[in-house]
Amino acid sequence: MRGSISNKGEIKMPTATDFLNAFRHGFREKDASQLDALTTDDFAFTSISSGTHRSKTEALEWLVSGDCLSIDDYVIMVLSDKLEHP
Repeated sequence: MRGSISNKGEIKMPTATDFLNAFRHGFREKDASQLDALTTDDFAFTSISSGTHRSKTEALEWLVSGDCLSIDDYVIMVLSDKLEHP
């Protein structure tokens, strides 16, 4: 995941919404540039419903292939050693 630097010099990490918007844009416009800009080379996408695992290159190719038109039914999972509870 790539961060960007704000005008205050702070690193802003992409949110889950940023990723979803990048996927939606890519499927709709057949343009993988937004997702490419948000992800590092070790990015991986796994579809829980189909069990399909894609590398970054495979995910970017899939995004523009026309095989999928949207990303609507999703679950956001965070893998961490430390989970915080309110």
